[in-house]
Amino acid sequence: MATNNFKPFATGNGANVTTQSDYEALTALLSGFQAGKASSAQINKALRQGTVMAAMLGAFMNDRGIDAKDDGNLITLLANFKSALTSLSDTRYLGTANKLVEFLNAGSQAQADARFNIGCGAAATRNVGTATGNIPDMASFASLQSSSGYQQLPGGLVLQWINSTAPDGTTSGSVALPVAFSNQTLVAFICDSITTGSPSSFNLAWSINTTTRSSISWVATSAGVGAFTVLAIGR
Repeated sequence: MATNNFKPFATGNGANVTTQSDYEALTALLSGFQAGKASSAQINKALRQGTVMAAMLGAFMNDRGIDAKDDGNLITLLANFKSALTSLSDTRYLGTANKLVEFLNAGSQAQADARFNIGCGAAATRNVGTATGNIPDMASFASLQSSSGYQQLPGGLVLQWINSTAPDGTTSGSVALPVAFSNQTLVAFICDSITTGSPSSFNLAWSINTTTRSSISWVATSAGVGAFTVLAIGR
């Protein structure tokens, strides 16, 4: 059995100690007892304050199976006290040495209660990623916001747009996408672009068979296409 040499002083019933309120009002709390006769009740109160705390710390060390000896060896006493602290395995306390594993060991309901108590919503239980139920980070929304650009979406789709002009006299061609699709071009829309006047009278269409992951092919019914716009969706 562990030993505790530190004993509380003046703790019995009817002990000769001054009251707490009188003790707190003592000027001696700041200056200490000066020359002259000191009240025994006041002295006993001061002794009890210190000895009760010392006895309590000794009892704590004993509870962890460690001795608290009054042999004047402060180094050993301090080392034993630290050992008592680090030996705590009570699940009521969090231990940073174990990286707060107590939350994991407490079970799912306790974890849910802890999240609620500190104001965490449903997002606290979601992983970052692009799978169902994940929370995408901003890397999933990469974009180039210019006259020809793209917008990536978390599910893997990419929207791309191109503003281009066909060379004079051509009825077909291709335009490079701002970024190549990783897998395939799903669909593309091509239309005439004008700033003033009326649309052209020829037809402009997406050429599916010659389109690649990095470029969109087009054909027209006649030359003189001029400016046109492409909207492509792929993954």
